[in-house]
Amino acid sequence: MSRYEIPSIAERWEVIVGWDPPLNTFFAQVYDRSIEDEDTQLIVWEGLDPRHPIHDIERVRRIVYPYTPQPHIPYDVEVMLTRDYD
Repeated sequence: MSRYEIPSIAERWEVIVGWDPPLNTFFAQVYDRSIEDEDTQLIVWEGLDPRHPIHDIERVRRIVYPYTPQPHIPYDVEVMLTRDYD
């Protein structure tokens, strides 16, 4: 599995994108570090359902859009995600 932290628009957000080979899907996660309870910090997790895999980096970009500055996913991370997918 690959896992990359990407820049966010606020210190409170931790944004993670990656590729999960066993599930055959990209995924995106957003944690809200302003929430004290670590069990509830994960506020976005897409790409978890193997019946609905994500094979399009553009879809991942749309998921993280509200939490990241442009270009939403840095070019070097997109290159690594593409490599991971292949």
